[in-house]
Amino acid sequence: MPVNRNTTEQNTRSNTYRLHEFDPTSYDWDDWEILFDTYLAVKCVTDDIKKRNLLITALGVQPFKTLISVCKPKKPTECTYEEIIQKLRTNYARVTFSSTERINFFATRQESSQTLTDFANCLRDKTVTCKFPNDFYEEALVTAFVGGLKNEFVRKHLMQQNLEAFEQTLNVARTFESVLIQGANVKRDPVEQFSVLKIQKKNKLVQSTRHKVTCSSCGSMDHPRSQCRFRNVTYHKCNKEGHLAKGCLKIDEAPIGIPIKVDGLVVTFELNTGSPITIINEHVWNTLGKPKLKPIESIFTSFTGHYLQINGETLVKVDYNSQHMQLRLLVGHNHRNILGRDWIKALNLNKLTLDDILFNDNKILNVNPGFNSLDQLIHHFAGIFKDELGCCKIKAHLHIKNDRKSKFFKARSLPFAYRQAVELDLNRLVSANVLEPINTANWAAPIVVVPKPGGKVRLCADFSTGVNQALDIDQYPLPKPNDLFVSLNGGIKFSKIDFSEAYLQVELDDDSKELLVINTHKGLFRFNRLPFDIASAPSIFQQIMDQMLAGLEGTVCYLDDIIVTGKSTTDHLNNLYKVFKRIQDYGFHVNKGKCMFLQDYVEYLGFVVDQHGVRTSPLKTKAIIDMPKPVNISQLRSFLGMINHYAKFIPKLNDRLFPFYSLLKKDTKWLWNQHCDKAFREIKQYLISPQALTHYDPSVPLILAADAFNTGVGAVIYHRYSDGSEKVIAHASKTLTKAESNYAQIEKEALAIIFGVQKFDLFLRGRKFTLLTDHKPLVSIFSPKKGIPTTSANRLQRWAIRLMGYTFDIEYCPTNKFGQADELSRLPIEPDYMFDQQDPGEVQLVASIQQENQNELPLNAADIARQTRHDRSLMQVYHYILSG
Repeated sequence: MPVNRNTTEQNTRSNTYRLHEFDPTSYDWDDWEILFDTYLAVKCVTDDIKKRNLLITALGVQPFKTLISVCKPKKPTECTYEEIIQKLRTNYARVTFSSTERINFFATRQESSQTLTDFANCLRDKTVTCKFPNDFYEEALVTAFVGGLKNEFVRKHLMQQNLEAFEQTLNVARTFESVLIQGANVKRDPVEQFSVLKIQKKNKLVQSTRHKVTCSSCGSMDHPRSQCRFRNVTYHKCNKEGHLAKGCLKIDEAPIGIPIKVDGLVVTFELNTGSPITIINEHVWNTLGKPKLKPIESIFTSFTGHYLQINGETLVKVDYNSQHMQLRLLVGHNHRNILGRDWIKALNLNKLTLDDILFNDNKILNVNPGFNSLDQLIHHFAGIFKDELGCCKIKAHLHIKNDRKSKFFKARSLPFAYRQAVELDLNRLVSANVLEPINTANWAAPIVVVPKPGGKVRLCADFSTGVNQALDIDQYPLPKPNDLFVSLNGGIKFSKIDFSEAYLQVELDDDSKELLVINTHKGLFRFNRLPFDIASAPSIFQQIMDQMLAGLEGTVCYLDDIIVTGKSTTDHLNNLYKVFKRIQDYGFHVNKGKCMFLQDYVEYLGFVVDQHGVRTSPLKTKAIIDMPKPVNISQLRSFLGMINHYAKFIPKLNDRLFPFYSLLKKDTKWLWNQHCDKAFREIKQYLISPQALTHYDPSVPLILAADAFNTGVGAVIYHRYSDGSEKVIAHASKTLTKAESNYAQIEKEALAIIFGVQKFDLFLRGRKFTLLTDHKPLVSIFSPKKGIPTTSANRLQRWAIRLMGYTFDIEYCPTNKFGQADELSRLPIEPDYMFDQQDPGEVQLVASIQQENQNELPLNAADIARQTRHDRSLMQVYHYILSG
């Protein structure tokens, strides 16, 4: 049958222009959007409705579900093309920071498997998120390309050229690399190649093994003995001519063998200080499970000048006498296992004598010098437990946004009753070098005084409307809990180390000191140390901690909480020794009274960690497990409101709620029967199941919702994902004390927020989160952008001060959409004694803050009462109120 040529060509073109569906696991949105725009251009599609329909049908299953969710209450077909594009961009486009991307860009290095062209294209791809100015684009590419080249000779050659265009730089690099390769293939004089007792590294040379005859003089397989240049050499061990060590028929001395654990397998290596590399043979590689190898371009020769056949390289986990690290390991075809200078240096063997290595029973690198008890260890490091402020050797730097101007706030008036205590605390901080008096400043923040027991005070700087708003906050990531817990696997006992006033132990650099100035009744004082209420403080401190504890086994850190463990008591003390040594070296001090050592378990980031592993802390779900059953219709409606919020996680929800519906019918007597009780217990179990709960993840947006009722307060902390779904991390609730029950409703709602912040402090401190409340006035009072309110109720001011140490946005949520927190407040569990027994000295702040601005107000209560007595209508209202 004849084939229609036009039809065939049309089908070919149709297949050529086939559009791949969008799958976020295969494509970045930005790349796929370019592909989609190209498809529309090829198909000449200009109509917005057709473009919208093509876009919807081109989505994969998960993106399509996401689109349905983000378009609600509309359907996707009811939205315009531009609306859908914008929603998909919001959900799937990469969020990047140009400063971070530029740092990563200039840190890019050419991989061993990359050609010059591949490396150049990689750099071009990375410039997309760096947002370089047009006049700097070429210069940035040239700088990153030359700095990232792995070939030292090519890099040095390019550095001597005056190259401005990137394409020109790439062409010169290709040309020079070709010259090097061709030059390396030219056969050299045998005299130049002669090298004894070392392994030479060549840049590029092709191996040829045409001859498989083993040479009896040098042991090589690429030539016969008649062509060996060592057939006239005298071997010094046997004093006979005609061979080297490999060709000697006498039994030679055994090499120096060092057993090292590689990926859990003990491998005996021959110590060879002449070799720059560490290498194993194929047999050992097979025993290790054949870890994946990366090709290498470098060629190595033996001390005889013959080329070594290298299969590739890999990274392996190395354990040697309390040292644990990842090191590069080469795999050869049929070689001995050689311990070269790269591993010798990494394992600190170059600092030891040969006798140490041979005769100290492999304990030479154990850094714990014989401590048999915790008391001995603490006594040895008594300096870090001193009751005084330490000083870290790394200085912190604060970055201000380019478009921000300095703000100078006047000093707030201070009650006379607190002046002496404030002056004493200022003197104490000056003596500790935390503060320093100055005469002039461009930036200044007011202070807020928090009374403490015994007539003492705590000074807080209100940076909320000044420096914190102007800071370009460090984006250093906080560690993920799962990554931390992996490092604690296999631990038997656990220790928790707490720092004394952690942030104040970090010194500021000179530029940052000029930003952190407080204005007091005694004049201006600038901070020399990092205060806790600076928005960048948590990121800065985490970075210092990670740097300080890098490479330590059995040790993790989240902000100022360090956890140390070990596979035995000896191993645990050894790890503690290393941590204490690092703390001492960096200049920190720890609070011994708050430290816990050699515990069977510790609670960390909402989990309980012990020798059996990691499990969820009972405190996370206690508010649900111990939630009392409803006793009236109002409580039942609140419970059902919370259930509807988590409806997607409870299968067959309508069937499970059926026993409750009869109680909601009009004129029905309240009767809580066994069916209601069973349904109530089952639903609570679903609320604490893995389907409804999730683990804390620092990379996902964090929400804290808090609500109050007449009898209790409740709070829930949860993650909100990119598709709009939400999953709870933990719940909390408590009944109100007698005093709290007398609070005004706005104070109860504020108390709920403070309760939630304190309960979930470990999740919230150090990262930005969203605070939800159904009480609108609190949005203004607690807003971090408006400063400490000086005219609101005193208790609210005290709580606003407590919130200064957090970075958050506060939002209003209508009560009818607030079921997740509302129900916890209506059905609270027992009192929270730890929260209720707070510092009574803080209550004294009620008088101090109100007095602070009272004299400056245009009216006060006495003036209003006096004028009311002269107004006939108001007096009549006054008598009606008194008499009822």
